[in-house]
Amino acid sequence: MSGLFDIASSGIQAYRKALSVTGQNIANINTEGYRRRGVDLSEISAAQNDVTTLADQTGLGVRVEGISRAFDSFIAGRARDASSNFSQAKAYNVGLDSLEGALVPADYDLGYFLTEFFDGLNGVAQAPADLAARTVALTKGSALAEGFVRLSQDLADLRETIWEQTSNETSELNAMLTSLESTQKQLIASGSASGASNALLDSRDQMVAEIGTLVGVSVATTASGAVTVTLGPSGSGPVLGTAMQSGSLQVRQGEDRLVFLAGQSPGLTETQQVSSGRLAGLSEAYSFVTDAMRSLNALAARLAEEFNSVHAKGIDLNGKIGGTLFTADGVSIDQSPTNLGRFSATATAPDVIDQIAAETRFVYSSKAAAWLSFDAENISTTHAPGPIDIGSVRISVTGTPADGDTFTLRAHIGSAAHMRFLLDEPEDFAAASLLLSEADLGNTNNTTMETTAIAAQTPTGLTDVTQVLRDNLSALSAVGLRQNGVVGVIPAGMTSVDLMSLGRQDSVTFSLTETQAKAATDLTITLRGESHSFDLSLFKSYAGDQPGADAGNLADLLNAGKLKPKGTSPQSFTELGLYAAGADGNLTIASATATGAITGATIDGEAGVVTSGVADVSNLQVFTRDGRQIAGTALGQSDVMSLLTEANGFLPEAEYRAELLNGTDSNGYRGLVVERRTNGGAALVTFSGTGFGPNMRLGDVDVLRPRLRFLPGLLDDEE
Repeated sequence: MSGLFDIASSGIQAYRKALSVTGQNIANINTEGYRRRGVDLSEISAAQNDVTTLADQTGLGVRVEGISRAFDSFIAGRARDASSNFSQAKAYNVGLDSLEGALVPADYDLGYFLTEFFDGLNGVAQAPADLAARTVALTKGSALAEGFVRLSQDLADLRETIWEQTSNETSELNAMLTSLESTQKQLIASGSASGASNALLDSRDQMVAEIGTLVGVSVATTASGAVTVTLGPSGSGPVLGTAMQSGSLQVRQGEDRLVFLAGQSPGLTETQQVSSGRLAGLSEAYSFVTDAMRSLNALAARLAEEFNSVHAKGIDLNGKIGGTLFTADGVSIDQSPTNLGRFSATATAPDVIDQIAAETRFVYSSKAAAWLSFDAENISTTHAPGPIDIGSVRISVTGTPADGDTFTLRAHIGSAAHMRFLLDEPEDFAAASLLLSEADLGNTNNTTMETTAIAAQTPTGLTDVTQVLRDNLSALSAVGLRQNGVVGVIPAGMTSVDLMSLGRQDSVTFSLTETQAKAATDLTITLRGESHSFDLSLFKSYAGDQPGADAGNLADLLNAGKLKPKGTSPQSFTELGLYAAGADGNLTIASATATGAITGATIDGEAGVVTSGVADVSNLQVFTRDGRQIAGTALGQSDVMSLLTEANGFLPEAEYRAELLNGTDSNGYRGLVVERRTNGGAALVTFSGTGFGPNMRLGDVDVLRPRLRFLPGLLDDEE
């Protein structure tokens, strides 16, 4: 039986332990992540030795059952969510403050430069002949363009800073997830949650709280004391950490936003669950700065367009039409950091960039000793040594590139970063109107006349047909169009143009190197199920006397009948209705029959690519932008409704008229002469309740294929 002193001793020991825990709480009151401890006491009850002995009901004293943490998972979750939302708002606010500082600096903002330029133009308007006022306006115009460039660069730098901060904090998050994994494994090793070290649990909760400030997460606790951390508030997002494996979050720059990928390796997937925390705030700030850059570019493009439009309506001091004031177009070249050669590439562009792809990649080939350019469809073009012309842009390369070195040409259309003021001399300001009217002093009445300038027609935006169709009337080199519709515009100033629509014949194409062409011995072609062979060995001896002989020379020999057919009663190449053409290593053989003729062909057993013919051809139609049809076949009402639209380049007030269709001399549009030959008709007769429709001229219909030829005459001043 325990005595009074034993009971007192147990109490002293238990409460000494409790006082130690209280002292630990006081000592760690400012320790981050520390959770207040509490002592759990329980009675030491007496034991009953045997069935004849009564238990001591007074007990044996008190003992410390355990030391618990003051932790509530619900409160911790709410605090973590609040901290995550606050971190998001704070990061976003810092980004907006930086953006405001760039847009509205303490000294000179874009509005200041605009006001100064308008004041300079007002000075020119007040004294058009004063070179001093013109010089001031010239300086202000350059300052305005530089203001756009500087602001664009400031916004680009701000966005890059936000990106770098986001990337760094993402790396910090991944380091935290790795540390959490280590702590989780220690908790698992310690046994159940009740047996786990309170310090480990504090460390775990502190890590989860710090992760929550970077990105919003959901937390689920297991019986072992470990937690499963998932991205986002739903609890079903990508897993960032479990008891045995940590996940990761990655970020990359998208076209106009930051893109996050999350999960456990190697299954990272794009996610939209980054909705709170500092990373979410930085992502929102990045998108907002991107929107501001896009708006600035739009402002630069519109300012350049409208200023240029007004300036083109006047004349300068030298009597010339006003030139371009501003341009927001430019090009840049990015050289690969992995290049081994020592060279530099620079690009020069005109005032307005036209007919250039948004991005063109260049690769140097030491074998060809030339640069190869690759378009969006990865089709290559070889450029001879010297300056490289891509559309209206010229690229100059100096130095010695190595094989495989690359650089990328990028076009920037409507970019504030490439804003330029283009006038060089004060006299270039077009401050005088093209139109001036005044009453003659000898007038005897009070009649008043006013003149106004009519706005120039805006370009159609359609492609020049000379850039779409090849300058070759051969069927083998014809361009195939995928669908019906508008092909392009005939540019202003052209005096004549030939347009042909041809049925495509059956053909077969071989790709032959010079070596393969010289070594070829047999051509076998199958026509309508029957095979015909030709001896190509003569070409080898011919090629020996002709350095550089290629597939084009082989085609010439076939067409001339120099390469003889094999067999007892053979037919010649031309008697079979075949025609060959070759260039750049390609040999093409076409049949006179449009379809169903060539079913296969080989050269020394290597099969060529057979292309089936197309018998149907398209009708060629030519219109003015106001709706007059000047060549082709008359349209029905449904065709008029679908074709004559602004999207197809017609003016808003365009009205279909066909009285000058296929006309000649005085009956043609503005004296235009149209020669049209087709195997189809050109007439369209419309019946109505009042009789026939209006009369229209009919073109010639005496040849097999539709062909339009415009003889020298006056085309529209516009497209």
